[in-house]
Amino acid sequence: RNKNIDLVVIGEGELTMLEIAKNVKSNKSLDNIKGTALIYKGKFKQNKSREPIQDLDELEPAWHLVDFKKYFEHPDNSSVAMRTPSINIITSRGCPGNCVFCSVHTIWGRKWRAVSAQRVVNQIEHLIKYYGVKHFRINDDNLTLDKKRIIEICNEIIKRKLKIKWDTPGGVAMWTLDEEVLKAMKKTGYYRITFGIESGSKNTLNYIGKNIDLAKANRLLNYCHKLGLWTASFFIIGF
Repeated sequence: RNKNIDLVVIGEGELTMLEIAKNVKSNKSLDNIKGTALIYKGKFKQNKSREPIQDLDELEPAWHLVDFKKYFEHPDNSSVAMRTPSINIITSRGCPGNCVFCSVHTIWGRKWRAVSAQRVVNQIEHLIKYYGVKHFRINDDNLTLDKKRIIEICNEIIKRKLKIKWDTPGGVAMWTLDEEVLKAMKKTGYYRITFGIESGSKNTLNYIGKNIDLAKANRLLNYCHKLGLWTASFFIIGF
């Protein structure tokens, strides 16, 4: 109904946007591009879904196209940072969880896919070296799902002697954590953890499909305090 919109991209956007750009540049039709919906001959048309990108290492962030001066000077950039300049990065996509309120699956799907540990730390090192970044907000929906990978990321940061601060403002899945992972993260400059607990009621947790062991939550919170991590949690009121 909005006459200002010609076409929308549904789900993961990189390859779809690339195809749109190529078609526009060469004056080709936009009618049948996977992962899009449009008004075609006066009627709504939704095309086939585009397959998720399986190897995220194939994607290379175009940092050189970002105006870092404007990015760093934006007031929201420093309001939740331990150090400046700071930046947001995402190193994985998707989540196998079944939380009924979550919109992650709409974009990324339920299958978890991740940038390799080496590539993640390469990006961090690049942003430090060329743009002077000192603080990283890692906004993954499930950063710690693969224990081996998160440990490898931490070990690589330590190996390269990268002096950073970082946190996970979007939260981490408590069911993926243990003391070994938390200790490794703390050693690399991780200073604030946000848990997605959502409710203290077991009935409510079952209702929303949240796989949380409240006894484990207490144990891990206490361990975080011993490590010296700042702790916070998300809670959803109204279920």
